Amino acid sequence: MSIEALFLNGVYSAILDDIWNVQRKEPERTLFIQPYSPSPIKALEDAPPTPDDPVWLYLSTTDALDTVSYSAEIVSWEDKTLMTRERISEVRAIIKEYQPSENGLYLRIPASQKDDERVPVNLLHVRFLMKLREPFSVTELIKESDRKPLSPNRQTSGGWSYVYRRSGQLGSA
Repeated sequence: MSIEALFLNGVYSAILDDIWNVQRKEPERTLFIQPYSPSPIKALEDAPPTPDDPVWLYLSTTDALDTVSYSAEIVSWEDKTLMTRERISEVRAIIKEYQPSENGLYLRIPASQKDDERVPVNLLHVRFLMKLREPFSVTELIKESDRKPLSPNRQTSGGWSYVYRRSGQLGSA
């Protein structure tokens, strides 16, 4: 399944600001976003994006779940459960240097009262992160699954949707 764009709901602003501050000076530097889910983002797993064939990414923040305020290109997808020790060390070093708000590479998520400890799978490699001058409502994003707008009534962070933008434009800074 090839997708046009992916929407991530409720990423911490501090993490995005770290990436944005680096990529304003070095736009092609690839940094990381780590969705907490133990399930792979199937479309990215099945057809991993590349720098020559990226997937557009829209993001809301934890403090404004109903608004898209950042966009970027996903240029690679990695399964954290398959990473070698060497790769883990490499990614940890990059995160430590460029993304201090991230507090490291998440290989385990503490258990909630209902769940066992979870292993997050997805590591998104992103470049060209933009903080949008004109954030827009998530309702401008149309879900590929049912061709309906995303709901603005979001109460919690987490999750993703395969989307396209209503206006047909993928992004604007």
